[in-house]
Order: sequence, then structure tokens, then C-alpha cells
Amino acid sequence: MDLMERRGSGLRKILESYEHEHKYKKELKPEFISTQSSFVVILKNLNYDLGNEPQKNSKQDKFEKLKEIIVYEPHVTMAKISKMLGVSEATIKRDISQLRKMGEIEYVGSSRMGIS
Repeated sequence: MDLMERRGSGLRKILESYEHEHKYKKELKPEFISTQSSFVVILKNLNYDLGNEPQKNSKQDKFEKLKEIIVYEPHVTMAKISKMLGVSEATIKRDISQLRKMGEIEYVGSSRMGIS
């Protein structure tokens, strides 16, 4: 079975297709790494824009989002909250502790099924 069109022709096609994209920049050029036993192609994301990254919210905004999640879903886990907010579980634990100290939330129930 002859599956190869022509040795090396795919590399040129990859480069040409990247260069014709409207968001293409020279620093996003695909990289090709070859050894005796492997071949690696690194394709950089043309859609990622560093200029449009969301800005960090204030601590008060973060607390408001956390309280809102807890109110609407009282049995939510810290792991799920951390995924929802894009922060670590340690950050969620610290924020919940701060909210308790401020009197914003209260822990009710057993240690296993309590509700804040």
C-alpha cells in the first residue's frame, strides 16, 4: 500500500497554509524537529491573542462570584468551584476562610455535608 504522496511534501504544505492565515506572524512559524527515531511538528495557535486576556478582577468581585456559586449550588465541591473560577483549590479554601472571618458566609451542618 503506497500511502505517501511524496517524501517531504507535507512540510511545505503546512508552512504555506500557516503563512496564508491572516493572523500569521513569523514568530508563530511551525517548528520541525527530527531525530533518527522520531519527527515532531510544533504548530502554534494562531487564534491565541495575548492582548485580549481577561484582566484580573478585584478581590471583592472574586468574593461575590464565590458567594453566588455557593448560594445557587450549596453542595458544590471546592474542586468544582476551582474549575469554575480558574483558580486552585487552595485559593478557594483561603477565600472561603476569609469570607467566614468577615461574617459573609457561615458553615452549617456536619463536616461532610455542611452548607456555607
